[in-house]
Amino acid sequence: MRCFAPFRSFALLAAVAAGCGADDTASDATTAADELLDGDKADMPFDPDGPGPRERSGPIRPAPSRLRISRNVGGESVTLAFSCGRNADAHRIERRIDGAASFTSGPGSSGCTGSLVDRGVTAGGRTCFRIVASNSTDSATSNTVCATVDSYRRAPEAPNMLPAVLHEGDIGIPFEDRSRIERGYRFERRAPGAAWSVLRDRAAPHDGSGRVTEHDTSVGPSSAWEYRIVFYNEAGSTPSAVVSARAYPAAPSALQVVSPASDALTFRWNDPAPDETGFRVRYWRGGLEGNTTEVNVGANVTEKRVGGLAFGSSYCFKVATVRGDAVVWSQGPGTCGATTRPRAELSVEITGLSPNPAELNLPEGGPTRVSWRVRNTGEASRGHTTRIFVDGQLAHETRQGGLSGGDSQSSSVVFSLIGLAGLGDGHVLTVTVDADAEYAEQNEEDNVARLMFRVVP
Repeated sequence: MRCFAPFRSFALLAAVAAGCGADDTASDATTAADELLDGDKADMPFDPDGPGPRERSGPIRPAPSRLRISRNVGGESVTLAFSCGRNADAHRIERRIDGAASFTSGPGSSGCTGSLVDRGVTAGGRTCFRIVASNSTDSATSNTVCATVDSYRRAPEAPNMLPAVLHEGDIGIPFEDRSRIERGYRFERRAPGAAWSVLRDRAAPHDGSGRVTEHDTSVGPSSAWEYRIVFYNEAGSTPSAVVSARAYPAAPSALQVVSPASDALTFRWNDPAPDETGFRVRYWRGGLEGNTTEVNVGANVTEKRVGGLAFGSSYCFKVATVRGDAVVWSQGPGTCGATTRPRAELSVEITGLSPNPAELNLPEGGPTRVSWRVRNTGEASRGHTTRIFVDGQLAHETRQGGLSGGDSQSSSVVFSLIGLAGLGDGHVLTVTVDADAEYAEQNEEDNVARLMFRVVP
């Protein structure tokens, strides 16, 4: 006959075993005993280093198998289901964080219940599990399963926000992911004091390390905004600290050159920004942007005169709006074609003095005629001004038209000496000529002519 009974105690087991015939199958009795022992030891505390209620020995065959993750309900908790190892006193979990060199021991139980709960896993990381069955002389290992362990028992940790990074037309919001348990995040923006709006909703960026940068390219010049990152999972959401940023100012526009001179140009532009701290003017000679010079001007200034330029030369320039570290240049390669005036080189000589030019005697009260000639040995002049002085007092002033290079012009004027020079010798007649300011001269030594005369009754 076969020995089989739903044994409930060690005493009953011993009695039945003694009464079995020699031809009974020992494995059946062992199977029943295993079932009994498993049931008796299921709730006993587990000591992997100490003996169980009954120390078994010999090979564990088969090893535990069919390991699988049966529940991953959240928190740092995973339930593992498996088929027990035969002839084992105990079963325990071993785990290994992805990338680690070896497994570490986890919770276990005496006997075998077919499932174990590991509450010590790291949420958000990929972890591998296996079951080790053991008795006093042998151990056997199950297959290995790996999974990313979720944690929804708590909301994720907020990201670490970094200072905004500004570019023209773009505000970058960098942050560091310090959480392993977020399902995703929202990139949110608002004007100061307004409600938050979602710019972007993304999946979780990282596994708890690394930097991510979100970009807002829908900002207007000089506009002010506040940003935050909201991490979330099924347990809740956690907003980051708020980062404030102001978009780059607008670039200057309507660039032009006014009042060109022989060695100077005046650059002018429109001020489109309400919050600049200044402007930067860059200019260079010729069409290609090379060997440039830059000068700075203050806020709300819309023109800059630059001197020391080459005569009759073409220049290009551009202007940037400056606000702190933000520098926004005007569009395009630069405004070109502004040309300095050619240089004039004028000289003057007195060609006549009447009524008595031979003796240089001028009547005290009568009319006096002075004649002179102006010559241009430079490139060109749009116009010049001649002044006549008697003993340093201005007696006459006249402006005359331009002179081309190599041309001359003769002129005369009649005036009275009354109130300018008294009777006697030692009087000085001076004639000066000056080119218009934009045709500045390099040598003005020849721009003055003088003549000594006397006044007679």
